[in-house]
Amino acid sequence: MRRDLPLCVVGAGPAGATAARLLAQRGCSNVTLLEKKSWPRPKTCAGGLGPRALSCLARHNLLNDIARSATHITGLRFTSPSGKSASLGSPREMALVLPREQFDAVLVDKAVKAGVDFRPDTRVVAIHQSQDAAIVETQSGDIEASAIIVATGAIGGRKESNLPSGNSAGSIMARYENMPHTPSEMEMIYSPRILPYYAWLFPEPSGCVNIGLLAKSEHGINLHALFDHVLERYFGSRLGAARLVGRRNGAPLRCDGKIGKVVDGCVVLAGESAGLVNCTTGEGIAYAIESGDLAAAATVQAIDGARINKAALVEYQRTIARKFATTLRFSAFFRRFVEGPLFPAAADMGTHPLFRKISAFVLATV
Repeated sequence: MRRDLPLCVVGAGPAGATAARLLAQRGCSNVTLLEKKSWPRPKTCAGGLGPRALSCLARHNLLNDIARSATHITGLRFTSPSGKSASLGSPREMALVLPREQFDAVLVDKAVKAGVDFRPDTRVVAIHQSQDAAIVETQSGDIEASAIIVATGAIGGRKESNLPSGNSAGSIMARYENMPHTPSEMEMIYSPRILPYYAWLFPEPSGCVNIGLLAKSEHGINLHALFDHVLERYFGSRLGAARLVGRRNGAPLRCDGKIGKVVDGCVVLAGESAGLVNCTTGEGIAYAIESGDLAAAATVQAIDGARINKAALVEYQRTIARKFATTLRFSAFFRRFVEGPLFPAAADMGTHPLFRKISAFVLATV
């Protein structure tokens, strides 16, 4: 088995950087990681790392590197559709928050140290496959590859290859400094105007906060107008001395709860490109790292002498389904519940003092 076959990963987010690093660590000596933007690049993402992401990072021996620079979260302030709020604390760490430009940079740095050829400012135009070879066409020239992992987010699969993609939500986010907040507490707000999704305030290690929201991608939806509403309705009393840092940024989010076709010849999709995003929370970092691992493993297993056995790559489709299908179906079910008539009353129950005491006890014992 040759380990010097040219392998290409498109997209330097968590899925792509993980796949590239693991290909190199598993003996592949000719791995190229492409990123269309300059580096490090901003990303419309709250940067929250929940329990699944933390466990995943620990398995990959990355948690200490991330935790060293991140905000440590031990509390959550929840606001129901009726406007009732409650703070839920935990004696243990609930999550970490780290801006994606910093988080992704850590993962890419690990890939480069493993021997990956990282090329930012390299936009992929198309992928062309023949029977025994593939060409990644970029604005900087063509790259030959025996196998390609596409991990380019919501539009991945549609633009770079022949695989389908879709998105069902839009996100918008902005950073503020001098905003009063509790440094160890995240805030989640279920506004009636954006259900089944939510708005948030996440404290960042710089002392800034990032505020944003998810909303349905529907004709006539104006994310900026929704952001203005959320900002005034839920944060207006704290905006006095706060200052916008930079500008607002928006991006589509693929969270349709479905795993479509993720293998086409020698091309496989990972992360959000494969539809691996929690339908309720919009969180996908853990899924991205896990699927990047699976994509790298499938690619290595498909190396057959001096070529890639495309038939062997088909197993990746089944592996992804076994790993994520049930989780995605459950998140889609819960999203329908949040969108339904029972959620507002259930959310109000979550703000009741008795419920908070029970939740605090459970968090202290799990």
